Amino acid sequence: MPVSEAVRRIEQEIDQAVRSHDLFNVQRDRLVLALLDYYRDAIEMVFCRIAHGGQFSVDGTLDVGIAIEHQLHLGMLQTLKWAMEFATVESDCFSLDPYQVVELVHEFGPAYVNFADALKMAKYDRSSIEVEEATRSITVYEGGDLTGADAQLVSYQHETLPFRTHMSFVEDGDQLTAQWTAGDFRRLT
Repeated sequence: MPVSEAVRRIEQEIDQAVRSHDLFNVQRDRLVLALLDYYRDAIEMVFCRIAHGGQFSVDGTLDVGIAIEHQLHLGMLQTLKWAMEFATVESDCFSLDPYQVVELVHEFGPAYVNFADALKMAKYDRSSIEVEEATRSITVYEGGDLTGADAQLVSYQHETLPFRTHMSFVEDGDQLTAQWTAGDFRRLT
């Protein structure tokens, strides 16, 4: 299903909101330098957290650290793209708000990348996007209408084994088990 006009309208609203963000009124060279400084400090903290978890055997620290690093990379690369595209070369504004940098890098950047990926998947009919105007929410459904047989995890579960005897523990003819037999249950477990 191609991307609907409502989703494209929302995409344009998001792009316009990013374009008009206050942070891009700062001189581009200063903004890029501040973003790179922030990235250096943030990735150092992520690595220190991972090292601390490894040294003191804290469970899950590596997984959490890698997830934070991934989100940081997504947000930073997208914010650098925006800075190079939207920030003005010559500007009178030289100071920037560090909270706005954190907001762009950690919230807007990764969310925008995820939205762009969802749009690309919808373009190639790998997902569908629904818009709820009343709540201003977007829902992305990945994949199509699939059944358990379409997305099977283990193929042998969908084939009848030739030498297994079927001993029914429930009556297959009653109303409750007409659609779900003991044989089906045995193949799934």
